[in-house]
Amino acid sequence: MATFESIAEFESTPPDRVARTLSAAQCRAARGLLNWSQAKLSRLSKVGVRTLGDFERELRTPNHYLLGDLRSALEAAGIEFFSCEGGAVGIRVLEGNRGREAAKFQPQLVLRDYLG
Repeated sequence: MATFESIAEFESTPPDRVARTLSAAQCRAARGLLNWSQAKLSRLSKVGVRTLGDFERELRTPNHYLLGDLRSALEAAGIEFFSCEGGAVGIRVLEGNRGREAAKFQPQLVLRDYLG
């Protein structure tokens, strides 16, 4: 996962330079902001609900393909992921996207105060 010293640095970094990984804390926080159950994320990402639950409880880490599927489903819902210097991870969500399908989103970027 790429690390950034500030939100401005994250925003100015080309998307292809941001590593496509996902932490358990980011996954839990993203679901919370979207008001999604594990079952909904499991269905949308095609990752088993037990695998998702074990990942979020930090019992095991899925392979990078499954992590990519989880991250892609959350990104399609308007979630963006980042990490900061010192190991803190965070997410941000496009306001108005919580719980909606990707095609209905009306982007308005808002930084949430979640850092894990």
